[in-house]
This record gives sequence, C-alpha cells and structure tokens, in this order.
Amino acid sequence: MPSLPARIERLFAAAQRQLRAGKTDEAAQALLEVAALPGIEHDEPLALESAHAGLADIYLKLRRIELAEYHLGKALAVSPQEADLHHRLGELRSYKGEFAAAAEAFLRASELEPSHPGHLHRLGWSTFMAGEQKKGRAIMAEALTLDEANTALLADLAVACSELGDHRAALKYLDQAVDLDPGNELLRSQRERMREKTERTKRDR
Repeated sequence: MPSLPARIERLFAAAQRQLRAGKTDEAAQALLEVAALPGIEHDEPLALESAHAGLADIYLKLRRIELAEYHLGKALAVSPQEADLHHRLGELRSYKGEFAAAAEAFLRASELEPSHPGHLHRLGWSTFMAGEQKKGRAIMAEALTLDEANTALLADLAVACSELGDHRAALKYLDQAVDLDPGNELLRSQRERMREKTERTKRDR
C-alpha cells in the first residue's frame, strides 16, 4: 500500500489536473479525499491545511460561500497562527457583508503580522463599514504610511474622508491615486466628482 505522503502527492496532482481542465467538482473531490486520509491530521498537518484551503478557494469561486467558510475554519483549526488564512476569512466575511466579523479576522491577521499594510488596509475598511468610521479611517491612514503607492487604499481612504465630511482630504488622496495611475478612468471619474463636491461645499459656506 502506498505511503501517506505518496497518496497525498497523488491526490494533490489529480486535483491540479482537474482544475486545469476546468473540472472543479472533481478537483474538490480529490481534495476531500486528501482531508479524509487516515492519520493526516497527526502526520501531515500542512497537507491537511492545504487541502482545506484549496477547497475554500474552489467553493468561493463557485459562490458556495458557506462551504468556503467551513473549509477555511478547518484550515485555521490546523494552523491558527497562519495570518493569510485569517485574512482570507476576513475577505470572505466582507463578501457576505459581515463587516464586524471581518474586522475581527483582519485584526487577528494584523496581530500575527504586525505592520502588514494589506491586513491594516482591510482592517480599516471593514472597521469603517462596520460603523466605526473615524477608527477605520485612522487605521487606513496608518496602512498608507506603510504602502504609499497603493491606489486602492488611497481610493478607500477618499471614500472614508468624504463620508466623514472631509472632502479636502478625500480630494488629496484621489489626487495622489491619479498621479500614481493616470490612466485609470475610474479614479479620474471619482476625482472629478470629488472636486465638484468640494466646490459645492465651498459655495455653501
């Protein structure tokens, strides 16, 4: 009988072939077989984590959100110190509109990888969307000090500032974003709308 590592390798290879062929159900079945192998949790925990993380990716692409969240939870049960898994859980919860729960996941990712701009960006945005707008803005501003060329972060900060009534700061962030990516029509459109809003605010004073 093949060894456990050999069976794991064979099933992962089968899953990759099925994914390349666009057969997601068959790929998921191969990964489920990996996760069900006797002794894998004790002898090959990283393979078990990879199987569950792979299943989460497949089910997320298929919009089977509850299954994706279930398998991310299984992966985290094996590797609770893996910041990327917490980040992915946060993204999934954000997709579901569960921003407070998403913020908890991004916070854990940030605790495991301090000063990571991606974790802080998403923590700030989910905190903002959960209703703590000033706190969310402050966290995103901290993230910007670590990743000043991130146009997506600049755009999110602009939204946060605008919602808080600070149109001047919002326009400043959008100016920075357009300077970094002058060909981005969406950013240019956002900046023009913000300029109009800023001018209206000046006239109304």
